[in-house]
Amino acid sequence: MHTHLHIERLGQVRPSLKIAVVTETYPPDINGVAMTLSRIV
Repeated sequence: MHTHLHIERLGQVRPSLKIAVVTETYPPDINGVAMTLSRIV
């Protein structure tokens, strides 16, 4: 039994961008920062 693996490159792959958001508030605190972060995450 033979297994074949076909790999195609679909153009250039751009490196990913990782962003860290650090804050002292988090849900269930109800304020602008917590509400914005709950929408982003």
